[in-house]
Amino acid sequence: MKKHIPNLITSLNLLCGCLAILFVISGDLVIASLLVILGMFFDFFDGLVARILNVQSVNWQAIRFPSRYGKFWSCSRINYGSVT
Repeated sequence: MKKHIPNLITSLNLLCGCLAILFVISGDLVIASLLVILGMFFDFFDGLVARILNVQSVNWQAIRFPSRYGKFWSCSRINYGSVT
């Protein structure tokens, strides 16, 4: 059970990235910014919790890359103020 805790935190990171993309597309940049910050929080703590619990997942990279890509895309659109 304890090996799934970091995966849960990474999944929350992925959810924040996906929701941030949706809010950027809809034009609500404030909520998108908050979701990106929350996703960064989850991104930091998933690795920290994995090290504390001394667990390693085989597929962590498969979940982690899309969540980071979503946050970075959202940040680039928030900075430019457009969605194009």
